[in-house]
Amino acid sequence: MTNPDDDFDQHLRGLFQAAEPLPDDRFTARVIDALPAPSPVRPVLLAASGLAGVAIAGTQLPELAGALDVMLGGFGVMTVDAIGVQALAMGFVAAALVSAMAVLFRQSSLDV
Repeated sequence: MTNPDDDFDQHLRGLFQAAEPLPDDRFTARVIDALPAPSPVRPVLLAASGLAGVAIAGTQLPELAGALDVMLGGFGVMTVDAIGVQALAMGFVAAALVSAMAVLFRQSSLDV
């Protein structure tokens, strides 16, 4: 079963393909040159905000270990004892940094 919009889409594609491009006369280049340069402040603020969130979450690690201990019958304290509070905190920091970088790359604020 065909959708009536499919016929219109095909017709519209045909019109765009048949049309000749208009002369640009460097209009596009002038518009792009007139745009302000992206500010480096936004990625820095996002990263700093993420790190602040990680620091706040890190202060809750002892309570998290206690809650895990209650929920999982001793597993929370075993985890903290096995890897240490610092390693657990660094894991959270690493996860937050990866998340922040993924957001920045997706928003094209950072280029590699």
